[in-house]
Amino acid sequence: MTDLRSLNKDRFKQAKRLWTASIALKVFIFSVGAISVWMEKPSHYIPQLLLVVAVVSELVQWRADVIKSRSESLLRHLDLCRSFPREMSEADKRDILSYIPRKIRAKFDATTIPDTYFVSSNPPGTRRAVENLVESAWYTRRQSESMVLIYIALIAAVMVISIGALMVASQELGSTSAREGVSKVVTSWLLLIFSLGLVKNAWSYYKMIQRCHRAEASGEYLLKGEIAEPDALKQWYEYQIARASAPLLPEWLWKVMQPSLDDAWRRGRQD
Repeated sequence: MTDLRSLNKDRFKQAKRLWTASIALKVFIFSVGAISVWMEKPSHYIPQLLLVVAVVSELVQWRADVIKSRSESLLRHLDLCRSFPREMSEADKRDILSYIPRKIRAKFDATTIPDTYFVSSNPPGTRRAVENLVESAWYTRRQSESMVLIYIALIAAVMVISIGALMVASQELGSTSAREGVSKVVTSWLLLIFSLGLVKNAWSYYKMIQRCHRAEASGEYLLKGEIAEPDALKQWYEYQIARASAPLLPEWLWKVMQPSLDDAWRRGRQD
């Protein structure tokens, strides 16, 4: 028996590691380009090096996207099976596991698998499904809110530094070549905002926040009365589609926020 929940967490971590590596490679490209601007005779091999690194960066990003997509598919199955009185079919399990290397699968063999991912203690059914939905949406929203603030701060910092560098260059640097060098670096710095997808990701996290708000509001409304299975399934599927299209949430952010979020969720339930 395979602990699919733990396996899924591990695959998400791998996708996040590759995503981070892709960003690091793009920053490396920018750094080398910025340094070469100030070299009197930059190496002829720098363009070839940057081209290779750019290709590797895209391949790493592609691999991260593939793993994320498959992990999201498994997560959808697990969330629904842990919410409704149903089990994942053997065919689905085979298809999902076939894309995961055998050595990784072997790490998650287990005789018993505790079901502690969601807090709800209700028996499987529509009420438990909606409670799980509200819980998942709340955790995702709180992390997404932090990511939006982080991205806004990064974009603002880049803009302020760029404008400051241009002002200093225009007033303090007498050499035309030096001013041109600063302008090139600042232009590359500003382009880094878009090559790293800072604006795009910030907007995607914001849209995810809005989707989570709707899922929470709809879930709280459904919990006030009898819940029909089609209504619960509709809310789950709409939330899962939005979650699948949103950017990854960094692992370090979860480690930082998890204790506080867990405590807030438990206290909110007790009150």
